[in-house]
Amino acid sequence: MEVTSAQPVEPVAGTTSPATLTAAIIDDADKNFKRRLGWLSLAFLTFTGMMGSGWLFAAYYAGSMAGPAALGSWIIAAVATTLVGLTFIELGVTRPIAGGNTRWPSMMSGPFMGIMIGWVLLLSTAFGLPSEASGLLQYASNWWPALIADGKLSGLGLAVATLVLVVVTALNWFGVMVMTRITIALTIFKIIVPLLTIALLLASGFDASNIATGGGFAPSGGGGMLTAVIAAGLIYSFGGIQTPALLAGETKNPRRNLPLGTFVGFGAAFVVYMLLQVSFIWTVPNEMLASSGWHGLNFDSPFAQLAGLLGLGWLTQLLLIDAVVSPGGSLLLGLGTAARGTYGMAQSRVLPKFFAKV
Repeated sequence: MEVTSAQPVEPVAGTTSPATLTAAIIDDADKNFKRRLGWLSLAFLTFTGMMGSGWLFAAYYAGSMAGPAALGSWIIAAVATTLVGLTFIELGVTRPIAGGNTRWPSMMSGPFMGIMIGWVLLLSTAFGLPSEASGLLQYASNWWPALIADGKLSGLGLAVATLVLVVVTALNWFGVMVMTRITIALTIFKIIVPLLTIALLLASGFDASNIATGGGFAPSGGGGMLTAVIAAGLIYSFGGIQTPALLAGETKNPRRNLPLGTFVGFGAAFVVYMLLQVSFIWTVPNEMLASSGWHGLNFDSPFAQLAGLLGLGWLTQLLLIDAVVSPGGSLLLGLGTAARGTYGMAQSRVLPKFFAKV
């Protein structure tokens, strides 16, 4: 195994085993990181990484492609995500380092692989985080229309988006616990709103005849169910499965807390997504299905519009607020993990050594 680091590390006398060499690198390079995260914090971070603003659309897209069989699509996506999660847990437990997603490839496959993966992650960060800020402001334009002009951010919108990124970056300077506490507060709101939405929609508009009206449980057959896994973005909804492993360098007792935190957060997100899908399937107005079927449904903001159709105007406003809060939480968490990624790239010599300062 070849290992690269920003600082040369001398093997422990009398042994050259990979485990010893990896431990030496962790002690030397990551000594400034405090291991303070427990399994509950990791569970909250995992959940918020999975429940961005996409929850407002995923059930709609899956339902329009697969009908009620979208429930099977979520199960398929969850099984695939579990396999990915086990891989990240193994890496995080055996090599609990900061920025592991950019350092593990160098350790396992050499510096060239580390460079390739590192730059891909850096580019995704450079485009992804500003996109989250833009999405946040597009939803906020419901109350502040001047943020948007001609379907895109106005000059004012660009200035506010830049300010949002600066503020989120500043919050991350205070360390992982500040980021985690803010994220947990936002996550509690992100848990309450979907659960409240599910309960109110089912209580106000449950219609057991929707399955028969829409053409049966699987109107598009097995193909529609499989298509929804990717095309409706279900598999991407669980992208936060890697979050605990990326924070392994700041986790207490990784062997216990990483698996527990990962699967508690993932399990909670899976249950919420399944319940959202159930509430969408059984509360779509029956007359809509009768006239157009599942494929013909046309919503711009599915759950907000369903709430409006059922006379729950205040819930519509709450969902619009959540559409701002959700990407805000994802932005804070995304920038935090991205910062550890650039740290890892500096440790692997993909970026200048300056980026490894803590």
